[in-house]
Amino acid sequence: MELKKGDIVFHKNLRMVGTFVGYAWESKEEADVDFEMEDGYTEQRHVSVKQLEKKPDDEEIAVFVKKYNTKKWRFHHSL
Repeated sequence: MELKKGDIVFHKNLRMVGTFVGYAWESKEEADVDFEMEDGYTEQRHVSVKQLEKKPDDEEIAVFVKKYNTKKWRFHHSL
């Protein structure tokens, strides 16, 4: 999974949603992520990329919906 600056990510262990800032200079196994805290402040954390899941962007969601609707339409008309 390749992440880009600005991607919305979910940290599985922390159970928090954040914004991907960039990979660590040491390796692509670690990254910096901005997490919005309960008090409204943003806290940047250095985390393991293995713990991150990327939230699908609008284009990826549109592709999924198009595939779903096409399959649904085919199924409905095959009855």
